[in-house]
Amino acid sequence: MAIKKVSELPDLPSALASGDYALIDRAGDGYKVAGENIVLTTGDQTIAGTKTFSSAPAVTGSGFVLTTGDQTIAGTKTFSSAPVFPATFIDSGTYTPTLSNTTNVSASTAYVCNWFRIKDMVTVSGFVEIDITTATTATTLGMSIPVASNFTANNQGVGTAVSNNGDSWRIISDSTNDRMSFTNSTQSNTGNLFYTFIFTYKVI
Repeated sequence: MAIKKVSELPDLPSALASGDYALIDRAGDGYKVAGENIVLTTGDQTIAGTKTFSSAPAVTGSGFVLTTGDQTIAGTKTFSSAPVFPATFIDSGTYTPTLSNTTNVSASTAYVCNWFRIKDMVTVSGFVEIDITTATTATTLGMSIPVASNFTANNQGVGTAVSNNGDSWRIISDSTNDRMSFTNSTQSNTGNLFYTFIFTYKVI
């Protein structure tokens, strides 16, 4: 940190709180100011509390955090409280999906499902009841998703479901309706069955 030269002794506040600022040295014709309650320009430091500026501070160089755009931050950063990530980065919750009895489904029942998101990937798990009309017939059930996605292909979301009698279903993204589709053509049982499922899809 360079010494700041002044032509005369600067005016200091008439009353300084303990530990605020201290005029600690005079070297040649310059003064150095240090204390625990000032922001250092070099070295590690923990900054706590709310900082309010009467006007935007002037900054130069690369030693500050940008509010927009990409940036690489080097060194150890210590926060007095956990930072809050935007919802588009990491999020979680529950929802009750809307079901569509698309093909060979006479009835279905939705239950509260769990979901979590990391960046542009969303994973959903839950439980659903499906009543199949005819055995060993192509069957499709549509399910809404918790975070909207504009699917353009059927492989942008995949998963699996298993019934209480052991039948497996595949789950794929529905690019026409922007939802997930439960599909099966080998189900040997009709009537009401219970399914546990999990699928992951990409937010497009």
